[in-house]
Amino acid sequence: MLIKSFPAGPWATNCYLVANEANSECIIIDPGFESLSGIKRIAEQFGLHPVATLLTHGHMDHVWSVVPLCKEHNIAAYLHSDDEWMVNEPEKAYSKGGWQEIVNMAGGIPDYRPDELKLMKENRTLDLAGIKFKSHHAPGHTEGSTVFETGNHLFSGDVLFNRGIGRTDLPGGNASAMDHTLANVILKFPDAMSVYPGHGPSTTIQDERTSNPYLRHLV
Repeated sequence: MLIKSFPAGPWATNCYLVANEANSECIIIDPGFESLSGIKRIAEQFGLHPVATLLTHGHMDHVWSVVPLCKEHNIAAYLHSDDEWMVNEPEKAYSKGGWQEIVNMAGGIPDYRPDELKLMKENRTLDLAGIKFKSHHAPGHTEGSTVFETGNHLFSGDVLFNRGIGRTDLPGGNASAMDHTLANVILKFPDAMSVYPGHGPSTTIQDERTSNPYLRHLV
């Protein structure tokens, strides 16, 4: 499997291009702030053609470029239905001052809802670009946070980081739900599973099981 990534924007949000091999269709995971040039560069380098985008959750640093990306390639975006409000009314997901900063960065009110938004309500298997992705609802960071599994690879968004987890104090976050997700979703994956988080370096379930301070009390 071909997995290429780069950190996008001031929040260094990891954007992933996933394909079976070079010169084939690919999936874009979390097209963040000003990520279009990075996506184009990698796609051209490896001969990749985007056919869909997967959104791990609705925060703007993960969905910033989803509308122009979907328009450019005429593709759909997949998002859990519990985070739909974050792309419909994103101003409700941030403080008044935080939202004003976002508007200033965007040069106006940003649009995060693509024309074809496919909402996921339950865990399901998506067959995209010849790859089977299993979606796992993983609330805590946001209500609709989702991790995507394919083979021995896990795209964890802001649920699980290398030696950390996503914050739970923003609108839609819930510390109890996060503990439940970590115990009943994340720790159920095998130790050999590679983890590709929304921010920071990749890791494995085994490394996080033994070294992540937020998982120790759950193991």
